[in-house]
Formats: sequence, C-alpha cells, structure tokens
Amino acid sequence: MALVSRLIGEESGEYERMAEEVKEKTHQFFWNEKKGCFIDSRARNLIIKAGRPQLMGVRLLL
Repeated sequence: MALVSRLIGEESGEYERMAEEVKEKTHQFFWNEKKGCFIDSRARNLIIKAGRPQLMGVRLLL
C-alpha cells in the first residue's frame, strides 16, 4: 500500500509504519534463531501462533 500511495501521489507514511510493525512482529514471534528460519510450530497439543500459546484451540492467558 505504501508503494501504491507513493505512485498516486498520496502520503505513504502510515502504511510504511504499519509495514515496519508487521515486519518486527513477524520476526519477534516466528523467527527461530537456532534453526535459522521462520516457524509456526506444534508440540504436544500446544500450538504457538503469533506468540500466544493455545491448547487445542483455546487461548491460554499467559
């Protein structure tokens, strides 16, 4: 959206800020330094999605 905004002559700052936030959160929650890749993994019925553990579809309040 930032690129499209720039192409049509509109302000792109807000879209650029949102894109940077998504990039930071993606790295924070999905980057596995040990494996050197992005992951979304399961282990013993515990599902890790977007940094929030869930147990069989129920969000845990951690």
